[in-house]
Amino acid sequence: MNNNTSQNTSVDSILEQYAFNEQSSTTELIEFTLKSLQDLLPHTGLKVVKSRKALEMKTKELLISIYMQANRHNTAGTSIEVMLHCKVTHIKHKSYTGLPESYYEHSEIKWYELLGKEAFKDSLLSMTDYITQHEIPLIEQLITDPQGVIGANEENEESEHEKYKEHEEYKNHVKRKDKIFL
Repeated sequence: MNNNTSQNTSVDSILEQYAFNEQSSTTELIEFTLKSLQDLLPHTGLKVVKSRKALEMKTKELLISIYMQANRHNTAGTSIEVMLHCKVTHIKHKSYTGLPESYYEHSEIKWYELLGKEAFKDSLLSMTDYITQHEIPLIEQLITDPQGVIGANEENEESEHEKYKEHEEYKNHVKRKDKIFL
């Protein structure tokens, strides 16, 4: 059986268990969504951690979390939307603060609707595709070459900062130019 047929069968069995309605709480729906994602991504080693509304995996040094944030504008019975985030932290704590060192954090700026069977199905498939295409390759890279990923992430942040600075300089130049001609 190919992977797509297997995934469709899993989605169908998940949808048979989908029994959420206007009375369902956001927390219940998020927990069901996390369990469904875990079922659709069995080879990733991600486990549901209900208390953090996350799928997580630990390596010797890293804690990898894919967690959901509920939209604060959710209205019971009308809309329950979530956003996906991926966070990687170092398990060993910094000696001087006792806090874990965060390596990487990424959010997909997209709200997924979970209320209603069709919306849930579409969101579940989109989240699965997103995690498979974007987060799983990153996780695999982090496991094999954490320093390379961290270095590339820092370089990317510096590059984005430079682009922003250049944009601000250009806007200021245009403002000065406009003032000259006024």
